[in-house]
Amino acid sequence: MYSLILQLILFSSLGIILYLMARALPRLDERKEVVHASGWFDRMLTRLPLAKVDAGVNSFLEKMLRKMKVIVLKVDNALNQYLNRVRRGNAKKAMVPEEKPQLFPTLTETKEEEKNE
Repeated sequence: MYSLILQLILFSSLGIILYLMARALPRLDERKEVVHASGWFDRMLTRLPLAKVDAGVNSFLEKMLRKMKVIVLKVDNALNQYLNRVRRGNAKKAMVPEEKPQLFPTLTETKEEEKNE
């Protein structure tokens, strides 16, 4: 299982590196300073429709971020409802008076005790 996770991480990171390199290629062409012989890799990259791929990736990321925002808002709403229920439950318990022992008897109680004795 761990080897599968490691392989997925490795290949996804390689894909991200290739994508970043492909995005940086048009910036290099604008400078016209770097001149080298074109190889098969360069020809392959020029055949790729990078503008379409970039637009697709941007569209996908935008949709995913919007969906994640909705999920986060739903989780936030659920947590707020849970906290309100907990607060109401604690408030009901706090409203019930508890009998607490009196540390100091009132004057009327001491007078009544003296009369009884």
